[in-house]
Amino acid sequence: MPEVKPSARKLPWLQLSIGRASGAAQAARNAGTLHYIVAIFAVQGLSYLTQFTIAKVAGPADFAVVRTVEATLNVLLVVASIGMPMLAVTTIAGLASESEQGRMVGGLLAISVVGGLIVAAVATLAAGWLAQPAPSYLRGLAWILALTAGSRTSLNYFQGKQQVQRVAGFSVVLSLISLAIVIVAVWAGGLRGWIVGRYLSEALFLGMMLRAIGPTLSLSGPLPDGKSVATLLRAGSGIAMSLLIRTAGDNAGIFMLNAAGASRPAIGYFGLSSLALVAILIVPGAIPSVALPRLVARLNDRRAVHELVKKVGLGSLGASVLLACVTAVFAAPILQVFLPSYGPALPILYVLLIAVPFRLLSSMSGMVLVACSAVRYTVWINSLSLAVTVGLGWPLTARFGAIGTAIAVVAGEAISALAYVVSASTRLNYSLSARSAFDRAAIP
Repeated sequence: MPEVKPSARKLPWLQLSIGRASGAAQAARNAGTLHYIVAIFAVQGLSYLTQFTIAKVAGPADFAVVRTVEATLNVLLVVASIGMPMLAVTTIAGLASESEQGRMVGGLLAISVVGGLIVAAVATLAAGWLAQPAPSYLRGLAWILALTAGSRTSLNYFQGKQQVQRVAGFSVVLSLISLAIVIVAVWAGGLRGWIVGRYLSEALFLGMMLRAIGPTLSLSGPLPDGKSVATLLRAGSGIAMSLLIRTAGDNAGIFMLNAAGASRPAIGYFGLSSLALVAILIVPGAIPSVALPRLVARLNDRRAVHELVKKVGLGSLGASVLLACVTAVFAAPILQVFLPSYGPALPILYVLLIAVPFRLLSSMSGMVLVACSAVRYTVWINSLSLAVTVGLGWPLTARFGAIGTAIAVVAGEAISALAYVVSASTRLNYSLSARSAFDRAAIP
């Protein structure tokens, strides 16, 4: 009998692994997952790439202004959109009629745009609480909230219909064009050019989204499924409250450094590091969002739910850890070549990278809680995370500066991930057990 070499023994396992990976990739393409990730990267990545460009042109001190304004806008956007982008996923996924879907997205868009205008007006009046010269730039950019709220709601409409592939290609092309416009504007006009470029890019993207929705969009007539503006506002406010606390926690480091009177270069170093952290999480963070409508549709099947959660969880977590490792390896040479004045940001970035897996665990568990109609859990967990971050951040920032702020952020993310995983597991098991009991009772 011929001897079987070790490599030959491993070959079937290798072939099986390659086959599984190929099948998973094909399933992702068929489900529109890759299209959605591409679209999200094009939309959010544009903003982050723009900020990296400004970091190169402006230097750490002026970049501190950019990050302070962008952090403020991120928080205000949650209030402006009032949870409508998330509702665009869950409500559209539950409607079969195209006319009903068009009326629903029309109502969601109207609420988000009006909310953006109202919050922009308030922000313009209250911008003075920021340290100079940030208020003038916040007043200049505040009205972009209406455009951004509308574009996020429009994109999530296609996610709810599981048709993101219709707009993914256009998103990439338009984002590249917009990025080029912003880069030219920043080089030509500095921070003033940044404002003009941001408005133009958001307007172009919103216009493309509205054109893609096309004749389906309806702004008149009653909302379907017994919904009203009041019910949408009630549902969206719960989501918005959770996201508001979460977003405040995400940007707490910038706000704490400003409140502590840190130097503008120090805020710029932390701002660049935190921007890199958020950019790393764009793609893996989009995976749970894609899975949300599929999870809702499978809540009657315990086995299918567990398989989906396991697949999505491992995929997003693995992708995030891989990206974090790649960033840690190449951060130093990249900074040395492209952003040499940001050398002090490197140790801050290394600390913040520890938070990457915790952020993905929280994101995945949050998706489960939303699918199980348990958004209230996310409010309390995000509040706990924010309290830990701020509670540790004040003394650590005062003693260790931006490094202490980064340590506090990681601690808050770790506590958040633990609470999210426990709550999501408990709530999911309860929901599945309740549905199983209902199904058994319904059998004559």
